[in-house]
Amino acid sequence: MAIEDKTSYETIVLNNYNEVMNFYNQNPEKLKEIFSIFDNGLYLWSHKISFRNWLSDISNNPKTTIILVNKNKEMIGAIYGYDSPNNKTFNLSMFAVKKEHQGKLYGTKLMARAFAIIFRKGYEKIEMLALKKTRIINKYLTGQLSEERWKKRKFKSGFKYVLISDPQIPSVHNITKQKIPKKPIVK
Repeated sequence: MAIEDKTSYETIVLNNYNEVMNFYNQNPEKLKEIFSIFDNGLYLWSHKISFRNWLSDISNNPKTTIILVNKNKEMIGAIYGYDSPNNKTFNLSMFAVKKEHQGKLYGTKLMARAFAIIFRKGYEKIEMLALKKTRIINKYLTGQLSEERWKKRKFKSGFKYVLISDPQIPSVHNITKQKIPKKPIVK
């Protein structure tokens, strides 16, 4: 008998320093586990960043959003980002999936869920620094990967995600959501 894979998602929105500290006081192990996913999954830091410094960073950002993916109640991936002051841009700061769960589409599903949540909240653009695997996920979700491989991706919704990256700095990604014009019905 096969064990059923139950995947669930959770969104945590912390609007200010007090909300971050209250969440931490009520859920210290949860925030430490989220930090651990980033700390073990990302190799961006030239020096080891402490949990305290990360907690300070998220508490100083306006409207921090954390999106989690859980498999059978185990946290396996996370995305963290925050509002840009005075505009409708979401800065996606960190994205990681535990090493043993990579290559199983959890990261792609988590990023797709994050795009949907972020744009549904009224943001017009997502900005991020994307590592190699994340660049591939972004290209897939925006249809750019299939275009590069000579296949046209069909979007089954009334919108599509558009990826813009600077050729000089390919790791900087800007993602927007655009409506797909309806084709006129020919009689």
